[in-house]
Amino acid sequence: MTTQANCHCGAVQITMATPPTDLLECNCSLCGRYGAKWAYYTESEITVVADDDALVSYRWGDKVIDFHHCKTCFCLTHYSGTEHAESDRVAVNGRLLTDRALMDALPRRYFDGRDTWKIVDSF
Repeated sequence: MTTQANCHCGAVQITMATPPTDLLECNCSLCGRYGAKWAYYTESEITVVADDDALVSYRWGDKVIDFHHCKTCFCLTHYSGTEHAESDRVAVNGRLLTDRALMDALPRRYFDGRDTWKIVDSF
């Protein structure tokens, strides 16, 4: 059963091979500002459909992750590893799931990316 996500204007469509089992919220200096709820996959488990010029990316810090945004509506759609990453992990912004009931029902995990770099009960 595939799961869909898309940006507000529909220029970026993401298909995940399976529904996420949970969503992770992070409070690091970037994710805390974005407010994303991440669903994790490998590159082979998702398909991103967008015109070549539909996405813009932001790379910061240790240059291991590219955060991808729709160039039209500016929604943060997903992040992927760069050539410096040690895995093929990607994260889809769970706030963009087309099945809103699924998004609301998924359990949340919290990653303290600001201080401890550990999964915590809450922020």
